[in-house]
Amino acid sequence: MQNITITVREAGTAAIRTFACKILRDGKALAEITLTPVQTQQVREMASQYFSLLQGAGQAAGKSYLPILRDGLFHLFLEAAWPDIKADILPGARLTVASPIPELLQLPWELLDLSVQPGDGGFSIIRLPRAADGLIASTAELRPGPLRVLFLAAEPFDYEAEELSIIQASEGLDMSIAICESGTIDELKALMVSFRPHLVHLVAQAKMSGGNAAISLPASDGRTDQLFAEELAAALQGSEAAGIILA
Repeated sequence: MQNITITVREAGTAAIRTFACKILRDGKALAEITLTPVQTQQVREMASQYFSLLQGAGQAAGKSYLPILRDGLFHLFLEAAWPDIKADILPGARLTVASPIPELLQLPWELLDLSVQPGDGGFSIIRLPRAADGLIASTAELRPGPLRVLFLAAEPFDYEAEELSIIQASEGLDMSIAICESGTIDELKALMVSFRPHLVHLVAQAKMSGGNAAISLPASDGRTDQLFAEELAAALQGSEAAGIILA
């Protein structure tokens, strides 16, 4: 499978930050683009707008706005280089968006159409929370099965129904489920060590806080903790989990 990588870093000065983008095919650079400060702000606004569409009343009107977001993504990151790189992209390619910038990973990259000819088919997508300048390959040894899934569901969702649903879905499959009963970050950390899951599945409410996305988890004192992407990554660091599913 062909690997197309869009890697984005912050550039510019301390006073004026911009996004520098590199497009690679199987580790080979195809194009490099540096957004203007205005374009960089547009990217941040797009991420905030898209996240808002996923919440509450915004969902109903969101579908009509998705084509605008798709066209904006293409214009900012691919349009200038597209005439030179489109011949290098094969049908069914895998797109990896690699960036340490949370807003970049939140964008709806799935909406992009990278097909050169009609009917070429879609592409799979991976979000990587770090920049990458070469071919991305995992050197980690895969741990033996059965598949181990650590599951956490939190209010305002019906967590009991969510837990029952995943248990029923696992019936007859070669997999083990561990339920994070309290839903707290402390229990999640403890189970990461004792259960050593392959996947972590979180069902929790997401919201924007201070311009950044966060998920709400119950705290041990009965209040609610706002967990940001960086904090979640730090909590799971060294866990050996292959992936996180957010629902």
